[in-house]
Amino acid sequence: MTKLDHIIIAAPDLEAVKDQFFNQTGIMPVDGGSHANAGTCNALVAFTEGQYLEFIAPDPLQDIAGTRAERFAALAEPIVLHWAVSCTGLTETAAAAKSCGLVTSGILPMQRTTPAGTLLEWELCFVSGHNQAGAMPFFIDWLDSQHPSQTSPIAGSLCNFVVSAPKDSAITHFPRPFPEYAVQADGPLAIRFEINSPKGLIKYEQSNPIGFG
Repeated sequence: MTKLDHIIIAAPDLEAVKDQFFNQTGIMPVDGGSHANAGTCNALVAFTEGQYLEFIAPDPLQDIAGTRAERFAALAEPIVLHWAVSCTGLTETAAAAKSCGLVTSGILPMQRTTPAGTLLEWELCFVSGHNQAGAMPFFIDWLDSQHPSQTSPIAGSLCNFVVSAPKDSAITHFPRPFPEYAVQADGPLAIRFEINSPKGLIKYEQSNPIGFG
């Protein structure tokens, strides 16, 4: 069974969004490292159920011209960007997407080195051919790497992760079964969830999430 792996919040400034989250929850996200040649860096917190929240922003040590980070730098404020589904066998996932009339990126190898010097390697598969942007998840296989939720501070429990989309649109057909820890609902495109943090319930809602594009 597939399951919710992580949620991504994009921000124009990583240190600022870390401080904002700390003020809201009392938990400071831990730096995850840079994405080489992508112009971005990240910070992470984990949930008690084994998922994590990723904050991604422009990396001040990289040239961001022509990268996704250039778009993140132009954001007025942090946004819920996208979400990822954990699975093994991305070849089978890609085949299932194609059987639903969707297009895939193929399997993309990725890596980053943590501040502690640990190399993490994983594979991604993105799905296109729909008009749902960041409401449609992308898929991740962590291979033999340690899952980031195991090395990130616990921010609390993840509650009520809901992805809404118009009835009979792409996400109502794929992925199926819908990933564990996530709920699909009919309605305008949106992602919403809550974190039951040490300082109480923190709510997030993003209409028309733009995704990685």
